[in-house]
Amino acid sequence: MVSNHLLLVMNMLLIAMVSVNSIDEEVWEVIGVAGRTSDLPCYLNPRTSGDRPKLILWYKGDIKTPIISSYDGRMPEVHPSTVHREEYILTVGRTAATLTINTVGTESAGMYECRVEFFKSPTHTNLVNLTVIVPPRSVEILDSQTGPAKNGIIGQYYEGDKVTITCIARNGSPLPNVTWWRNERIVDGLWEVTGPGVVKNNLVIDKLTRSWHNQTLTCSASNTHRTNPVSTSVVIKMYLLPTSVIITNPGDVQEGDLIKLICESEGSRPPAVLHWKVKGIKNPSAKEENYGGMTRSTLLINVSREDDKSTVICQAHNPTRPKIILTNTTILNVQYKPSVRAEMGKSLRAESLKEGDDVYFDCTVDANPNATKITWYHEDKVQVQSIAHGIITTGNSLVLQKVNRRQAGFYRCAATNKLATVTSPPVRLKIRYKPECYTFPTTYFIYDKPINVTCTVSSYPAVHSIYWQWNNSNDVITTKPETAELEKSQAQLTVTPIENREDRVLSCWAVNEMGEQTKPCGFTFKVAQMPLPLSSCRLANITASSLSLTCQRPHVPTAGTTLYRAEVYFQNDTLFANVTSDRPNFNVSRLDAGMRYQIKVYVTHGPVTSQPVVVSAYTSRTSRTTPTDTISKDTGTSIGWCSGPFGVVWFLVLL
Repeated sequence: MVSNHLLLVMNMLLIAMVSVNSIDEEVWEVIGVAGRTSDLPCYLNPRTSGDRPKLILWYKGDIKTPIISSYDGRMPEVHPSTVHREEYILTVGRTAATLTINTVGTESAGMYECRVEFFKSPTHTNLVNLTVIVPPRSVEILDSQTGPAKNGIIGQYYEGDKVTITCIARNGSPLPNVTWWRNERIVDGLWEVTGPGVVKNNLVIDKLTRSWHNQTLTCSASNTHRTNPVSTSVVIKMYLLPTSVIITNPGDVQEGDLIKLICESEGSRPPAVLHWKVKGIKNPSAKEENYGGMTRSTLLINVSREDDKSTVICQAHNPTRPKIILTNTTILNVQYKPSVRAEMGKSLRAESLKEGDDVYFDCTVDANPNATKITWYHEDKVQVQSIAHGIITTGNSLVLQKVNRRQAGFYRCAATNKLATVTSPPVRLKIRYKPECYTFPTTYFIYDKPINVTCTVSSYPAVHSIYWQWNNSNDVITTKPETAELEKSQAQLTVTPIENREDRVLSCWAVNEMGEQTKPCGFTFKVAQMPLPLSSCRLANITASSLSLTCQRPHVPTAGTTLYRAEVYFQNDTLFANVTSDRPNFNVSRLDAGMRYQIKVYVTHGPVTSQPVVVSAYTSRTSRTTPTDTISKDTGTSIGWCSGPFGVVWFLVLL
């Protein structure tokens, strides 16, 4: 038996340098691999600084004729150069002259001599000893029972079998290490030499387990790490028994449902055979499927109350060993979902509840299994117990202490069991309260036309009257309300302009059975002033298809939003464009060349619009733009201006 560790240490040797007694000769040890390239070094070490080689000669063994040489050193400057001599390549650099053997063979082994002559320094000699390693030729795997592997597979085996697998490596110098590997880990590193150039490793598995199925075993033969090992692999195949049988139970099912039970068995090879039994009677499966090592069978049952607590059995076995059976069972549960009803406490008078009263609800549930959770909702919002807010949940009841109007609305309870969550129909809680404003404070601008104002309030019960009053009057106006929607009422009042044209405030409030509204709703009316028309309107940037119009806004302070509108008309008074801006500056494009247009400019403040300023212009017949307030020699533009209502500015293009 050859020591494994000794051979591994020998293969890790790369290059060893040995000094000899000669002052200028050094022996370098180089290891090469047959069939590959190998580099032999020759270092240029002139004794005179700045010196360079004039002649480089390489010899092999005792042959007196050089195998390759280089005269590049006689050139004015030393540059790297390559000299080819059949299978050799000589590469000369500034510090070394390397001999490369293209294809190393066993005949390449031996001592090489490199002789370097310099222009000034003495001749320098390097000795290199080349050792050639020959990799193994082939690797073969044999099964002790069935012989050589077939298509990379050995087996079929059963669990518990004892298996011996042999790996044989042939040739190689030195003889290779033969090892077994599994999942990139060595499992057997003992080998023996059984004949000339033959190394063998026997892998013995005393008791085969299912973990070996589909495992890849690799036999590797190597005598150097400078090249990849010679290797071959096989896959182990086994017959496997089922490892599990799992029945998927649909859980709690409803009476009358067509339920589906699924039985899955894993681990069997070939796939397992499955059988069903219900109450001890065999039932045929509705569907069978195989997914590699898993077998699935589906059973359909139209359940009734009599099937509750029935036992369902699924059996699995490997078809090569039908007497070894794996079994699993499950119990059916036939149940029904909750029936839920929410109701207000029987001692309460629902129509008489007002703010400050205590209210409670009961949730009646019928369920199998019993409900595990009761949840209360107010307008779809979950009610969470908060003693500080007067919300208490206890058992199946909900208690509301000192209720207010915001707690009015629809209440529901939801019951949950394993089958479903069911929500009850709603129960409405009505809380009696005084009217409150539903309309936000609003500001209106009024000029010369009436405005309709709507007052909307919320209350329960509904209001019977809505009252109006101006801030500068003691008169109260009564209107009949209309019901807009649930707990909302509204009335409308028409407000007309008054002669003194002053700002006013209008209030409205309502009354129901609970009393008069505490805080009235307010509306502010501001008198809209007739805006002054624009002045000093100027045309500019006239082209064949566009123009710009800029006007001076009047220096009159106004409240609210002011908008400026320009209407562009064709010569036949047909409207071409309507442009609105928050500034009195307008740009109009897509005009026709050489056409006359009329532009009317308005100022709008709230509901009131000023008299227009009218501007007329011609577009140019060419596409060039003439600068503002200038007249060119070929074409000119005259810019005018206007002020006051119906003022006119004429723009003329001279050709």
